[in-house]
Amino acid sequence: MGFRRFRLSGSAETIYHGDYIVDKGIGFARVQTPMGELDVYLLHTIARYQPDDQDYYHPHRVAQLFEAALYVNTISKGNPIIMLGDFNVRTDQLGYRLFTTMTGARNCYARAQS
Repeated sequence: MGFRRFRLSGSAETIYHGDYIVDKGIGFARVQTPMGELDVYLLHTIARYQPDDQDYYHPHRVAQLFEAALYVNTISKGNPIIMLGDFNVRTDQLGYRLFTTMTGARNCYARAQS
């Protein structure tokens, strides 16, 4: 079990957004199941406050999702994973594509809808 705080978590001068005050990061727990180990993650990236063309925090989320992917790949080493939480990105955005490409994760909800 553990928690990794992201290196980028907003700006002190935008304290009214709240993201700088709270730890944004990724939590981890390894669960023993009858079928073997299952790694469960809880992810929270910096919130979206503006539309895409004015989104000051887009690079923060990309960096956070890159950092999350590195963490998952280092910790899980082939175990199946469940990723829960708030990516704060759409599936067509860079941070999401980066995370799923680096980890091999798939969107179960989207797959179930097809």
